[in-house]
Amino acid sequence: MLDMQKRRVRLLLFITGILALSMTAEKSRELVGKEAASKSGQSTFMNCFDKGSGSLACTSKEGVKLYVNNIRSAHLEMVRQRAMGKALADAVAEGLTPSEAAKQAQKVSAKATKIAARQANRILGPIISCGWDFFEAMYSGGSMMEGFLRGTGTLFGTYVGGFHGEERFGKLGYLAGSHVGSWGGGRIGLMIYDVISGLKYMFMSVQPNNSFPTATVAATTSMEAQNVEVAALVQKIAALHAAIAKLPSLSPSPDVNALFTSLVMACVPPSPVDVTKLSPDGQRMREELIRLCSDAEGHLEAHYADMLAAFDNPLDHLGRFPYFSNYIDLSKLEFDLLVRYILGLAPSRVAFVGSGPLPFSSLVLAARHLPNTLFDNYDRCGAANDRARKLVRADKDLNARMSFHTVDVANMTDELDKYDVVFLAALVGMAAEDKAKVVAHLGRHMTDGAALVVRSAHGARAFLYPIVDPEDIRRGGFDVLAVYHPDNEVVNSVIIALEKSRELVGKEAASKSGQSTFMNCFDKGSSRLASTSKEGVKLYVNNIRSAHLEMVRQRTMGKALADDVAEGLTSEATKQAHKVCAKATNIAAPQANRILGPIISCGWDFFEAMYSGGSMMGGFLRGTGALFGTYVGGFLARSSYHQLRLAHSNSFPTATVATTTSMEAQNGEVAALVQKIAGLHAAIAKLPSLSPSPDVNALFTSLVMACVPPSPVDVTKLSPDGQRMREELIRLCSDAEGHLEAHYADMLAAFDNPLDHLGRFPYFSNYIDLSKLEFDLLVRYIPGLAPSRVAFVGSGPLPFSSLVLAARHLPNTLFDNYDRCGAANDRARKLVHADKDLNARMSFHTVDVANMTDELGKYDVVFLAALVGMAAEDKAKVVAHLGRHMADGAALVVRSAHGARAFLYPIVDPEDIRRGGFDVLAVYHPDNEVVNSVIIARKMDAHAKGLQNGHAHARGTVPIVSPPCKCCKMEANTLQKREEMATMTELSI
Repeated sequence: MLDMQKRRVRLLLFITGILALSMTAEKSRELVGKEAASKSGQSTFMNCFDKGSGSLACTSKEGVKLYVNNIRSAHLEMVRQRAMGKALADAVAEGLTPSEAAKQAQKVSAKATKIAARQANRILGPIISCGWDFFEAMYSGGSMMEGFLRGTGTLFGTYVGGFHGEERFGKLGYLAGSHVGSWGGGRIGLMIYDVISGLKYMFMSVQPNNSFPTATVAATTSMEAQNVEVAALVQKIAALHAAIAKLPSLSPSPDVNALFTSLVMACVPPSPVDVTKLSPDGQRMREELIRLCSDAEGHLEAHYADMLAAFDNPLDHLGRFPYFSNYIDLSKLEFDLLVRYILGLAPSRVAFVGSGPLPFSSLVLAARHLPNTLFDNYDRCGAANDRARKLVRADKDLNARMSFHTVDVANMTDELDKYDVVFLAALVGMAAEDKAKVVAHLGRHMTDGAALVVRSAHGARAFLYPIVDPEDIRRGGFDVLAVYHPDNEVVNSVIIALEKSRELVGKEAASKSGQSTFMNCFDKGSSRLASTSKEGVKLYVNNIRSAHLEMVRQRTMGKALADDVAEGLTSEATKQAHKVCAKATNIAAPQANRILGPIISCGWDFFEAMYSGGSMMGGFLRGTGALFGTYVGGFLARSSYHQLRLAHSNSFPTATVATTTSMEAQNGEVAALVQKIAGLHAAIAKLPSLSPSPDVNALFTSLVMACVPPSPVDVTKLSPDGQRMREELIRLCSDAEGHLEAHYADMLAAFDNPLDHLGRFPYFSNYIDLSKLEFDLLVRYIPGLAPSRVAFVGSGPLPFSSLVLAARHLPNTLFDNYDRCGAANDRARKLVHADKDLNARMSFHTVDVANMTDELGKYDVVFLAALVGMAAEDKAKVVAHLGRHMADGAALVVRSAHGARAFLYPIVDPEDIRRGGFDVLAVYHPDNEVVNSVIIARKMDAHAKGLQNGHAHARGTVPIVSPPCKCCKMEANTLQKREEMATMTELSI
């Protein structure tokens, strides 16, 4: 009786302590504010269905539990096998019959497994809960201390709750007690954290010179956890709103100017106010205030537009507008962000939506930052456009480059497709839903890869302008690259976004799923949630599969043990039973895979289609296709390759599979590389344009990074599909390289001396290294070389090789550059016009190399670009043509490729060069950032060539000396073997 009273007293004290701790923690949270309070512990079961971080957290948690459960299952299996083996030996030693021995062994093993399971649960369960709660606290934005206290509370709570629950109610008590203890312990840890934060806050508050604002609850604003500073600011803004609303007119006047100046001065300084937490009355006040600001801004701009129009050149007097300097700073900020986040930006045409009667942003951007760009200004007010036109009438340049259109953005469709950048004014779509509709409309009609600049607001500045949610921009079809909140006199926040690529069909009508890649697993968004959920489902189904295999294994082992004992086997019975059991499990596992695998693929693809916003029909068709594709693909693969046990059969056969599976003697490294390159090829082929853009740059950078490192891949062993993929990829690389060089040639031509800015080209250093390599090889293998005239065939719009060779290595040599594209030569000429020396020594000719004859005889060295003749037979024809017309003894430098770099450039067979009438002197395959291989050859004299053609010129070896700097021995050995075989053939004849 006395013991019962003590327990009741302890329980009462415990409950009282928890209540006191809870109330203290709640007061501490109010005291320190939401930002300093604990971040985790506020989620509920319903958060698992928010399709966001909550779903990700729940799925990850269950996935971790299932993964640990697999470890637990392996441990239990080991315990079970040991117990069964020992029990079987003991039973046989006691003289039991075989059937009784098998039954007794199974009972003993089952009992041992149960005991081990409980022990494992009591060890792993609290640790998993502790670690997960620590991770959840960190994931929710909490501090390290918060995660530690919550995790520690969960650990002790799970142990204590499980212990007392099992002591009172057995197994069910342990289950309930551990769950309740886990939840309660975690909450106690969070309450302790909040109490510590409150004590720290109070301690800091009583210190001298503290800078912490005193927090109060202001009834007039109904803001949650607001402090005195926020309350006073909102109260001041509300008073200014009331005064502004009473004004008879918003046209410029001393009263209007004074009130709006006070409003701006109140809102611009950085403030902790969060307008999303305003009461309903506060929200209505803010919305009305934004409308009043919009009307007043319209009146102010119209007034100053009329004033400026009275001057002969209004643009000379823009500084009279009181906020002109803010527009200068804002335009510079927007331009700097664009250039920073969209590399190589050089827009030819720009649209400004909501330009108004004073289009300051367009004027500043056009005059100071984009001097060659056309500006189209859109406003739905005709009077505003009339005023704006008057401002630029006296400036010929701006008048020619700026146009004004009276139209609502909602009615603009095809015209939006022609702009590289679209600026969206802050007051176009003042309500959040209106702004979202405008952004979605722009996303449907802007061109792929175009930039969108949106003006938003932050903090107290949101009382002047609407806030734009970056998530609305993403939903509108854009990638958000940057969100910038200024803390100076610039009022507006700036959001930089990029239009996502679309297929030929519209994004809204097209299928929504099937476009994700492995890298989407790390996007911190829905794709990561999807990938995590998928892995969780796989682990869950794997547990079902494991249970099935375990059942098969136990049945087989029981029967095998009985049979072995009946046959008189004792010590070997367990070993024999294990062998039979393993064989049965191996048979059951593939059967389970073939049943569960397609079902998982089907269900998952259906879920992904629905989650991506697709229709029910789209999900059904994709899931059905995945089901049949998995069955059929697996069946055909198994029939064709009996030696392979396919873990997964791909439901979408592509060129990737065809490429990787048909390579001879391939290993894992080669297969993975070719598969990656094939995936990049597929992505590049879908691009709507190969002109420089973030998507194009990212894909080709990934391709180069994949191909440049040394690799054992041999492209000659690719399947026919793989060969076609490689040839198409080389053509795509050629087109993209042409666009990139043309883009940078135009950019460089805008400078007074373009040659001073060649380093702006991202791969300029590679050309420096390549040109130095070619010159060093020429000097090494052709001693005494001092060419007076050099030809470069396929020079392009950026003749970097000729420029580097002429400036650094051959300062007295004349360079003739040949390209069959006249526009490329025109661009190249502009680069050297400011340099007298190079302009005098370099000439550019528009001609196809196949049409060059006698002029080839005047060159001491001819360089052949890598992309002149992309197919092997075309390259051989070009080399043969050069061999017929070049002077005897002249050098030929040919660029080739080796290894995985052959996916970027064509391979040139040294034997084709020899057949073209040249001696191959060196073959060099770099293993650094220089992508191209280099072949040095020399035109044979007519006598030597005649002897060779008559089979009288038989050299034992090709005179190739592998240079210590890494000249490739493989090609030299190949040529040597060919020569030796030719010699032996001639001798035998």
